[in-house]
Amino acid sequence: MAKRRKKGKPNPDVHRFIKHYYDEYKFKYKCKPPYNPGKDSFLIKKLLTQYGSLDFLKQMLRLYMFSNEDVVRKYKHSINIFYMQREDLADRVRRTSVGRQAIESDAETKREYEELKKKLMKRLLNEPLS
Repeated sequence: MAKRRKKGKPNPDVHRFIKHYYDEYKFKYKCKPPYNPGKDSFLIKKLLTQYGSLDFLKQMLRLYMFSNEDVVRKYKHSINIFYMQREDLADRVRRTSVGRQAIESDAETKREYEELKKKLMKRLLNEPLS
């Protein structure tokens, strides 16, 4: 009989990211996202471990949701494809100075954070996809 793996405490950032993904997806497609709880939660947990910041992942997700690549559109911005494109998305967030500011600054107030987000979106929408 195989040993059962002991589960640790759930990471609350995984749930926060899933909620953020759900909201972004629903805004874009006007329906619920395809979600596989076991697999998608595992991938998000790996991303949080790899990149260490929920805010950084949210910035990556924002870029991803505006992506018009064929594979992304074909699979309707699934978490699986998001995971597969993680390196490219992370590089693009790091290259964007406003994106780097949004991640590194503590954004003392909600208003400041929203202003940074608007500047980032304006800049990202003007940047060509590669």
